[in-house]
Amino acid sequence: MTVVEPSPDSLAALERRAAERGVTVRGVQGETRDLASLFAPGSADLVLVHNVLEYVEDPAAALRDVVGATRPGGAVSLLVTNAVAGALHRALSGHIADAAHLLSDPEGRWGENDPMPRRFTRRQLLALVGEAGLTGESVRGVRVFADVLPGHAWEGDAHAGQQLVELEKAAAEHPELVASRPSCTSSRTVRACAAASVTERGVRSPRTFQRCGAGVTWAYEPTPT
Repeated sequence: MTVVEPSPDSLAALERRAAERGVTVRGVQGETRDLASLFAPGSADLVLVHNVLEYVEDPAAALRDVVGATRPGGAVSLLVTNAVAGALHRALSGHIADAAHLLSDPEGRWGENDPMPRRFTRRQLLALVGEAGLTGESVRGVRVFADVLPGHAWEGDAHAGQQLVELEKAAAEHPELVASRPSCTSSRTVRACAAASVTERGVRSPRTFQRCGAGVTWAYEPTPT
């Protein structure tokens, strides 16, 4: 496993934690634009791109760089913040005007003080996937309810916790909570996790994107107030 990370401090923490757990991880300092110089084209079996596209200058270019490093038949897992979930969290925390602004803002931000540079709608994410030569095929939700429930509703209660797990499983495939299923058209497989949990992001979890069909997933994560 190789981790590409721009922060030397984060790489040092990664090395320390990996050693504590007895796992082998190779840390490399760099960004998505450096992938072509760090890896041979099509050499990666699986690339995890979790909470990256929100922060890069050009998400479309970053995703193309990722796809270029992924082998035909390999997989890419995308996890991004969900604009609708962000609006839901702002509204639930009493910031109604912020929620309305977030929904209409092209970058999915609720204002100048929003700490999140960018959030995505399902349509925006699928557009990025299409531009990268990938197509979406199936969608499922992730953490649709878990992050908006108060802790006292389930923490410390094993039965309630299991009920929440079952609720999340049902929501993950509910037709009203997932997106449409485009048809498969090409040949490189990419696993997509359109995500964000409802604590700052609206997350949809992993599925399979490919140049021949794919899947996206969502969940929710509230934004800190």
